[in-house]
Amino acid sequence: MSIKISTGNVLHTREPQRIQSADVEQDLKSTIQLWKTQQAQKIQSETLDDVVGPADHFDISIPYDEAMARVSACKPEGELIVKLFLPPVDNGKSRKGAIKEALESLRREKHAEHKIASLVLSFPEIVFSDNDILEDDEILEGLQSNVDKREDSVLTIEFFEIWIEAAAIAPQYGVESLGVAEFSISRLNALLQFCRIHNYSPPVTNQINTRDCCVLPPSLINLAKENNVKLIAHNDDIDILPDTVLQDCVSMIIPTSTAKNEKWTWDWLLKVTCIVSDRSIVCGQGWITKLTLHS
Repeated sequence: MSIKISTGNVLHTREPQRIQSADVEQDLKSTIQLWKTQQAQKIQSETLDDVVGPADHFDISIPYDEAMARVSACKPEGELIVKLFLPPVDNGKSRKGAIKEALESLRREKHAEHKIASLVLSFPEIVFSDNDILEDDEILEGLQSNVDKREDSVLTIEFFEIWIEAAAIAPQYGVESLGVAEFSISRLNALLQFCRIHNYSPPVTNQINTRDCCVLPPSLINLAKENNVKLIAHNDDIDILPDTVLQDCVSMIIPTSTAKNEKWTWDWLLKVTCIVSDRSIVCGQGWITKLTLHS
């Protein structure tokens, strides 16, 4: 069983005091509640639980046209900044294939008319550090042999496999550039060298959480400048979709008697931001995610 939730443009549903706050929990729950209200209005003699209980897949989506059409600034000059959050490695499911599935969902949400200026990959196990002690040559030697025997390696083989996948399919979805998040100098240098050696698209942005770093190390600034990588601050939650929030969302959709004691995980989470770049205006923001029940 799976659930896909697409919030549409949450700038129209957030309360005024949190209009600029990217709160995934409140945005998802507000979307589910709105969806339930819409479903209840369609139901005459049956309860909502009777309708959604037996389903194998729920597609909870606030229509793009309904949410975004009211933002004239987003059409057609708006461009998308898409950030893909991948789940923890211990959720029991391979993370390969998440990029294609997420971008396909984005395309179905009728965002195709906007170009995707950047796709940023975010891995929960990668945390920014301004105190790098690992040697880049040692990391690259391990990568080139396709054997990652070190648990504390700055980048894993899986990361590079996902990066290669992203570079391969990005043009199919009109993605103009790729980016990363929380990359310290060792990680960024290792990735840049890997891309250079194997002729893959290099990152053009590196998002750093303001909670992790107040002042960026000069060495990272210089490396980024030399390789045309933009360092961008962000304030996304470190634990972007906690288990408690996920279970709360599932309980809102499926009857408690059905959802109790079931193991749900999230496969991926997209943060979609629409901006008018020449005016630096954020004219739309939303989330798309897929939840899966594990037997």
